[in-house]
Amino acid sequence: MTGRTITRKIADAVPRAEAHRQELEELEKILDRKELERWQVEYAAWEEDKSQPNPFESRVTRKLGWLAYEVTDSSMVAMTLSAVRLRLAEEEAKELSKHADISLHAEVSPFILISSGLDIQDLQRHLGSDVSALGLHATDLQKANITTRRNALQRKIDAWIQVQLLYMPSVAALRSQTSSDDAEDTANRAEKIKLMLPSELAAGTPCDTCLLRLEWDLRWPTSEGKKSNTRARSALDYAEKRKQQAKSKYTAARTALQTLAPLLGKVGWEDQLLPLHDADMRYLSDMLDGQTEGTRDMSWIWKSPDIAHNHEEGLQDSLRIEWCKARARAERWQEEEILLREEMRRIECFLEWEKEQWRLRALARMFVTNAEHEGCAAYAEQQGALWGGIIESTTALWKTIPILRSMEGTESSNKSSMG
Repeated sequence: MTGRTITRKIADAVPRAEAHRQELEELEKILDRKELERWQVEYAAWEEDKSQPNPFESRVTRKLGWLAYEVTDSSMVAMTLSAVRLRLAEEEAKELSKHADISLHAEVSPFILISSGLDIQDLQRHLGSDVSALGLHATDLQKANITTRRNALQRKIDAWIQVQLLYMPSVAALRSQTSSDDAEDTANRAEKIKLMLPSELAAGTPCDTCLLRLEWDLRWPTSEGKKSNTRARSALDYAEKRKQQAKSKYTAARTALQTLAPLLGKVGWEDQLLPLHDADMRYLSDMLDGQTEGTRDMSWIWKSPDIAHNHEEGLQDSLRIEWCKARARAERWQEEEILLREEMRRIECFLEWEKEQWRLRALARMFVTNAEHEGCAAYAEQQGALWGGIIESTTALWKTIPILRSMEGTESSNKSSMG
């Protein structure tokens, strides 16, 4: 193997070894500790004896396993959001019992205002998506259905805005400023009306902290829920339209949380709710363009902490297989790096040995005349100098490789991560 070839190979292997080691660590952090230990024992047993159960093979025989996961996961999400709404409603009931209610409307409390506003935003997103999918050749029935839904949505928005002005009087001036610019558009486009929820207000606009906190509490399970729902829909290969709706709702909720977080002093939440891109919305074993089984990675939605709370058999079976593959990739690239480093060491030794051999050749033969001796010595010295030049150029080339860690660090860190 030439110096340039090994340089190219190790420049690729070192960062890949580090990336796959980190991915394995990230995956193991969110897995149940007892389950992980059991998988590690099975993995080691199969490596020693191939007659043992293969941990890379699925053990779920029911073909409806992923359908069950969809139901279980969606139900879990609904329960999470329902639990938050129940908690907020119970807090409101306690305030009423203590005569500490701050409601400004007889029937609409701050909680109902914000939760109904989020519901209206959902209706806007769905209507907007359906309008976009209508096409140029829509039938009269389809157009009538859209118009009917738009009219109903407009009435809901008008009623909601009237109550909003009681709790958020600052939006009155904002609406008057924008009404003249987009009155014609919003009159026929209810799905585009900006509700001006607390997270949508410009910086410095007065807003009750109670409303900020209510929106945060209601947005958080929505973000978690859509992240889980995206996994389920990706697993079942649902229509692109439904997947984009899930992404749109997640992105809207995350954007709102970004606005609310500094106002409420929330920190660290962005580590759990990362930006969601189309490339992230893929099934566990899906690969991006240009990836192979040995180089692919997992989407972050499968390495988020909430996945450990779902114990559906099909999901856990798939996670075990993907953990085995992630470990195999990490071990494979660790081994590749070690072998390439050893190859580099051996190349250096060979080059030094070859240089030394030419020095010894000049002394190994007896010559009749001094001219023959001098000629042979000169040739041997020339060859030694050539090999010395090769050593210098190879060493200089290898110094350009971005070594990420020493061999000792590589072995120790990988041994700890491999269990």
